[in-house]
Amino acid sequence: MTPVLLRPADPGDLDAVAAVFLGCWRSTYAGRLPTPLVASMSDDAARSLWSRALTTPGRRAAVAEVDEQVCGVVGLPSLMDAPMNLRVG
Repeated sequence: MTPVLLRPADPGDLDAVAAVFLGCWRSTYAGRLPTPLVASMSDDAARSLWSRALTTPGRRAAVAEVDEQVCGVVGLPSLMDAPMNLRVG
């Protein structure tokens, strides 16, 4: 099994992050959401979205890599953006 590396994303990952995000967006929502809405997430819109996510202070993102290729991404808002409701038990 090929190992998966999880690491913090940085602005240099923008092209790969946008490509992974768009692939997921288009394959997941095609046929489930209205076509104009799916199409509204253009390459430029995805790059803008993830550029902000990768450069805004307090925001965090991580990428998953296999064989040094980004294959997954997750973005987390700043902890100041929304209250956290955590329950244990």
